[in-house]
This record gives sequence, structure tokens and C-alpha cells, in this order.
Amino acid sequence: YVPMKACLIKSSTKQLILDKALSDKEFYFQLRALFRFNDRVQSFYDEHQFSERIVVGIHIRTGNGEIGDFAQKKRGFNDIDAWITNTA
Repeated sequence: YVPMKACLIKSSTKQLILDKALSDKEFYFQLRALFRFNDRVQSFYDEHQFSERIVVGIHIRTGNGEIGDFAQKKRGFNDIDAWITNTA
């Protein structure tokens, strides 16, 4: 047995998450439409036939050159070019 209150909370939480995702999607579509280099991005996209490829993006956090948390945890890159070559 699941109390009615728990069902309502779960349902409203799911709706909040869905609403946030839709709001974020709308925001980023609008932001992208305002990007001043859209024509250059579209030209690059067309030139390299991205519509015919699978593209994977990787977001890598390495800090901003600070010597705090990232350096202490050895999360920085000494040689970014070597890292990219090894990863690819």
C-alpha cells in the first residue's frame, strides 16, 4: 500500500522535472538562435556533412588553471594535445 500523499509527491516531482527539462530545452533553442556566429556554425556543419555522421561531444572539466582542488586531485592536464591524441 502506498499512501495517496506519497503518490501525489512522486507525481508532482516528475512533473517538475519534466517542466524543467522542457524549459531548459526552450531556453537553449532560443539562446542558440541568438548566437552571432550561427552562419559560420551552419557553414561548418554543412561543409563537414555532420548530418551524415554520428558526432559525440565530451565535456571535460579540468579547472581554469587554478592551483586549488583540481591540482590537489591531479585532475589537470599537463599536455592537452597528448591527452586528446591518446583519447581519440
